[in-house]
Amino acid sequence: MKQLAKSLRMSSDAQKKLTALCGKVPVKDCSTRWNSVLLMIQRLVEIRPHLEEVLKELKHDSLSNTEWSRLCDLLSLLTPFKEQTDSLQTETLCLSSVIPALLELSLHLQDQSLPKTHTAPLLQSFVSALLHFWMHHPSLSILCLQPRVSWIQQSQQS
Repeated sequence: MKQLAKSLRMSSDAQKKLTALCGKVPVKDCSTRWNSVLLMIQRLVEIRPHLEEVLKELKHDSLSNTEWSRLCDLLSLLTPFKEQTDSLQTETLCLSSVIPALLELSLHLQDQSLPKTHTAPLLQSFVSALLHFWMHHPSLSILCLQPRVSWIQQSQQS
């Protein structure tokens, strides 16, 4: 997939044809931003019919139906993570907003419609990381669950 996107971006003919057909070209991924891979997948899936037409015209191989299906699975799997990342990247975020986001992501990973090959290891890693956090940072854990605790503790000490 990355190689396909890269070769399409390097081909001026492919870019011209795609731009003429749909006004879009594949997105390049960036190794320092995880969501750039998601954006690349989104764009490839979005322009698939035009992309396959251009690849056929240029006599290049396209992705197989299985590979396209995997991209769609990854898109379904990763989109909620991007949405939560975007919503949590604000300067006015309250720490207690993180817990509902994490719970939503945990529920998403348990969605039966997603392939277990992707979700099972992610869910296990996700739960393990949360448990590690709770065990090693109990005071932060309390603040995440009840942001008023610090205010109550401060007022009792005064």
